[in-house]
Parts: sequence; C-alpha cells; structure tokens
Amino acid sequence: MSDSTGPNLISPNEMLELAKDHMLRGEEPKNEEDWCLILNFVALNTHSSIVMAFMPLFLKLYNIPISESEALKIAEFQLQQKANQENGNQ
Repeated sequence: MSDSTGPNLISPNEMLELAKDHMLRGEEPKNEEDWCLILNFVALNTHSSIVMAFMPLFLKLYNIPISESEALKIAEFQLQQKANQENGNQ
C-alpha cells in the first residue's frame, strides 16, 4: 500500500476494518475461516519487508484464534503470490 510519495501508513485497527469490509461485508469474524480471510487480506496488504514480523503482533492485538505458525504460512503464501505477480508483470 504505497504510492509515489511514500508509504500509506494505517493503523492495525484500520487494517482490520478494511479487511472486514472487503472480506466479510463489514461483519465481525465468527470462526477460523473468517479469521483466515482476514489474515490473507492483512498479509497481502502489508509491506513485504515487515509482514512476517507483523502477523504475530496482529494475532496478539486481536486475540485471533489462529496459530502463529498458520498465520506465518498465510503470510508466506501471500509473499509468494506478490512475487509471482511481480515476475509476471515484468
């Protein structure tokens, strides 16, 4: 999430609200599947250089019922997706 003037910094609360809006039609997460959708959105929209450090923090901030190892797998998957897109666009 950056533009030509620099990064667009948003708070974790704003990120969670954006994720709920985009992934759950604004509803609160109700189960593990909902939280996995949220985590995929967060991982995809967090800068690649910090996503692996941010995911465990995000889990703790919101008491998310997903293991840290699973959250990091989601982040790794999204990092790979970003890399594949960048390579495909060159």
